[in-house]
Amino acid sequence: MSTHHTDTVLPEVQPEVQPLGTHDNGAKADAARVEVKSSIAGGRDPRRMHFIGIGGCGMSGLALMLRSRGAVVTGSDQSHSPMIDRLDRAGIPVRVGTAMQSIPEGTELVVASAAVKPDHPEILAAQAKGVEWTSYAEALGETQRGMTAVSIAGTHGKSTTTAMTSWIGVRCGLDPSVIVGATCNQLGGGSRTGALRIPSGRLEGMPGVLVCEACEFN
Repeated sequence: MSTHHTDTVLPEVQPEVQPLGTHDNGAKADAARVEVKSSIAGGRDPRRMHFIGIGGCGMSGLALMLRSRGAVVTGSDQSHSPMIDRLDRAGIPVRVGTAMQSIPEGTELVVASAAVKPDHPEILAAQAKGVEWTSYAEALGETQRGMTAVSIAGTHGKSTTTAMTSWIGVRCGLDPSVIVGATCNQLGGGSRTGALRIPSGRLEGMPGVLVCEACEFN
């Protein structure tokens, strides 16, 4: 018996790119929520956000990226760390210690880490003021809107794979933005803010690349 193998050539598929701040979910009831969240991706100004549990790798990385893109960011965390110092140097004030019973005046969106429960005092304060709140995972997804998004998930090796993929992108001239759940010296830490448009090569002018570690336990 003989066997014959043929190579399957897959058709080239052009990715669908949504404009910044757009979202069609077919539900009018979600329109206001989507409008507020579009501010994450740069849909409207001013953007004032408060991060609860900002000291983690992912949360701090997202906060730094948004700050570098013009957002007004504040944060809170239970304990001090070198990351809190880095946030402070970047112009992000962080309250360390017992949870506040209020949120900064003018806050438009609250982002909470996966470890923060819905009955957290700052989330309750946001709800009392009618301020929308969202999880870090949802905020990260909204940040990807309108970008060339690369999300890396799995059981083991997510941070390493994310860092390696990002470094390859840097070396190839793609100037990617990066959020990784670990510190990578080659990337300057756990996050990197790159170009909003791919600067050169065959994909020049396409939406900028955002590589992120996308897995959350919840």
